[in-house]
Amino acid sequence: MNPGLRAGGEASNARVEVSAEVTNTGTRAGEETVQLYLRLQGTSVALPVRALTGFQRVRLAAGETKKVTFTLGAEAFAFWNDQNKFAVEPARVTLWVSPDSSSGSGATLQIGK
Repeated sequence: MNPGLRAGGEASNARVEVSAEVTNTGTRAGEETVQLYLRLQGTSVALPVRALTGFQRVRLAAGETKKVTFTLGAEAFAFWNDQNKFAVEPARVTLWVSPDSSSGSGATLQIGK
């Protein structure tokens, strides 16, 4: 693992699991591209408002509901900071699971030191 992704001298094995249920409300089978977006606030450099972090294609029968899960490791929260190091910094994180970049309700968490 990149040394910049270590906390307190030890490799971070922390994981964040993000899940959402997706339902086909139509009368025919279809596919949906479920997208995961991430925003980091309070970091040493400006970052995108919503960055696409992952996606999954899900096939759903009419009326079917499936749970979609994304697992994020420390590298998902790392970026090139103002010291030109690829690292994770303390930040407020907002995550969205949605069909596109402009919809969905966000959930927040805090990355501490």
